Amino acid sequence: MLINDLTRLILVNTIYFNGSWAKPFEAANTKDDAFTLLDGSEISTPTMHAGVDSQYAAGANYQAVELPYDGHQLAMLVLVPNEGQFAGVESTLTASRVAEIRSELSGHLVTLSLPKFKFRSQVPAKGPLMALGMVDAFRTDADLSGMTGKRDLVIQDVVHEGFVAVDENGTEAAAATAVLIGTVSVPPQATLSVDRPFIFAIIDRTTGATLFIGRVVDPLK
Repeated sequence: MLINDLTRLILVNTIYFNGSWAKPFEAANTKDDAFTLLDGSEISTPTMHAGVDSQYAAGANYQAVELPYDGHQLAMLVLVPNEGQFAGVESTLTASRVAEIRSELSGHLVTLSLPKFKFRSQVPAKGPLMALGMVDAFRTDADLSGMTGKRDLVIQDVVHEGFVAVDENGTEAAAATAVLIGTVSVPPQATLSVDRPFIFAIIDRTTGATLFIGRVVDPLK
């Protein structure tokens, strides 16, 4: 982020989420498993294992599972594209597509293996915001006079930084929590081995709002 002698103001907006799984993974069941990267090479990464009573779906080019947090209003949707399908699934992943995938979920007893992961990323947001039509605020003739009374301010840059950590106990990232409970009895069985690049989203199950979304192509980075 560019900060120089012309910088007059930095606006910071933060949110924080720290959620425990409704049913934590047993640390004793975590072991190193193979994970296939996008280039076809393999790494060994600490992977959690459990049988989870959860919402699951298998589409034409993906598998998905929704893992609830304590209280059951928030959940992590783990979307695992089939081998060789990551780019295709990711490129079509809109808010409506996430909602569509969630509508296909149903109660299953899922034999799940999920890598532990932790990463921090910083993404320049100026370019994407301008591409979406937010142009004037970055121009030298921008009108931000509502802040100082003068038209002498311009937005220099916008930077988005995210942090996510997932382990046996739950997820640390950035968001909010609440409470709702629902269960399904005698579910069918399914197996999901998250042993290749995947997409995750933290979802408010009541509203369907996506609070966080990210991609994991290498759990060790």
